[in-house]
Amino acid sequence: LVGDQRIESPFLRNQYNHQNLSTADAIFLSFSIEAWGPLPEVALNCRDNRIGDGGVAAISGVLTSLPELRCLSLGRVGLGDAGMHILATSLSEGSIPRLEELWLDENTIGDSSIKSFASSARALPEMRTLALHGNDLGDEACTALADALMADA
Repeated sequence: LVGDQRIESPFLRNQYNHQNLSTADAIFLSFSIEAWGPLPEVALNCRDNRIGDGGVAAISGVLTSLPELRCLSLGRVGLGDAGMHILATSLSEGSIPRLEELWLDENTIGDSSIKSFASSARALPEMRTLALHGNDLGDEACTALADALMADA
């Protein structure tokens, strides 16, 4: 778990961060990914956009077109519990098993969706970085997540 936002990923370069993307833009991006897939991309950086739950849901639906994905950055995108539940479902289906880094920081993710995500942790055997700082997470959800992550360690 990453608690220090100064850590930077070597994967996150020249992507879609800080592009003022909307939900509609994220949906268009997902259609493009699906049309071109499977793609050799190792990173998808959508940080600091306003794609919200709908945009995250659209991206979650095409993750199978990114089988080489190592880093997914959805920090500061307006991701809430609804979108997080959809992302967790996609991840639990093994859509991106090589994922090493998942950046979900500074959103509005709550306890119920983190508990849902915890159950999908086994589908991410390569994950080494999980950034959740700046969300509204309670002790119970953090404990459930830690237990799920430690079960496979």
